[in-house]
Amino acid sequence: MKKFEQAKRLLNSLDNYRDPDDFSDEMISAVTADFDRLFELTWKFIKEYMQHTLMIKTAVTGSPRDILKIAYKERLIDDEDGWIELLKDRNDDTHHYNHGAAVLYVSRINDRYIDKIRKCLDDFKELIPEEMLPDNRLPESFFDSWKESGMTMDDFIEKIRIEKGYATKREVIDNWD
Repeated sequence: MKKFEQAKRLLNSLDNYRDPDDFSDEMISAVTADFDRLFELTWKFIKEYMQHTLMIKTAVTGSPRDILKIAYKERLIDDEDGWIELLKDRNDDTHHYNHGAAVLYVSRINDRYIDKIRKCLDDFKELIPEEMLPDNRLPESFFDSWKESGMTMDDFIEKIRIEKGYATKREVIDNWD
């Protein structure tokens, strides 16, 4: 489950740089952007899990709100009201334009929402078999080869794409040995 692994990695990144006492514009921007992506990954991997593992047909086309309600009924998450509050808060564009609203949002991220996502990820570790959790990080050999080339990364990937006959640059990344 790629989205699950990405969510774990993003949560770790957030944990490593966020400072609950820093409400500078830079910190607010970084935390809100990364948290919004983290929430997006979280509800989508829950949806994917319900679709493919639990075979819940109503999860196929569900909105984030629908998915959270189904997940609560299936006991995949606890505190339905807290998750719906998180969703509403995340959807509120006010924090993008108003510093006071942004500070409140970041404080809720730090005080409540990060722990809610962390608990969800920890709970899912028990539900998802290890073989469904491939490490999708690029190997160091990719970065070593790129650095040795002396090229920009984009030019390096394009060169490899042409050499290997791939249709897209993404194929270079996905098929790196």
